[in-house]
Amino acid sequence: MNEQEKIVEITHLIASNYPTIRKYFRALVSLDGLPITTTQLACLVSVKHSGKITMSALAKQMYMSNQQLTKVIDHLVKFGLIERIPDENNRRQIFVDLTQKGLTVLFELKSEIQFKLDGALHAFFEEEEIDKILESTLFLNHCIEKVNKASKE
Repeated sequence: MNEQEKIVEITHLIASNYPTIRKYFRALVSLDGLPITTTQLACLVSVKHSGKITMSALAKQMYMSNQQLTKVIDHLVKFGLIERIPDENNRRQIFVDLTQKGLTVLFELKSEIQFKLDGALHAFFEEEEIDKILESTLFLNHCIEKVNKASKE
């Protein structure tokens, strides 16, 4: 397979598998009484990772417009998972941070995802295949981090 054929195949695999991956991951992300989207979960994870962060910095980090992020944050504030914190020196700048409930829900979601994923993996795959999935996921994560780092430079 030449270089161009490899690129075509990678593009095809990503495009064709993304909807399925999203569907299965969405099924993993649920808690009783808390309808949360994968985008909202990604936002919670980003805020936990970053700590108190401005809305514009979070939007950039999540590759979203400020308007799109505002809708996501509005929902998370409504559920008491995120709080808005005005900047004391610049009233136009707003920070967001996780509430204690947000930290708790994020922990519960992570535990639920791990539990469901463990069941799904062991229902369909042998241990050697799970090891390969882990190895492949680690490599894909490395590649994504490499591209992200290069794009910031």
